[in-house]
Amino acid sequence: MSTELPVAFVKEATETTIEIQPATSAWIETVVAVVFTAAGVLFVSLVAVMSGVV
Repeated sequence: MSTELPVAFVKEATETTIEIQPATSAWIETVVAVVFTAAGVLFVSLVAVMSGVV
C-alpha cells in the first residue's frame, strides 16, 4: 500500500482548503475570549471572597 499522492491531487486539496477569515471574525473571537476570561477571573474571585480564602 502506497501513501504517495499525485501532485495534482495535493495541489487541488491545498487550494480548496485555504480560506482567509475576515478581520471582523478574528476580532469577535478575541473579544469573546477576553470576556469569558474576565468572567472566569471574577467568578473565582467572588468564590474566594465568599468562602473566606482572601
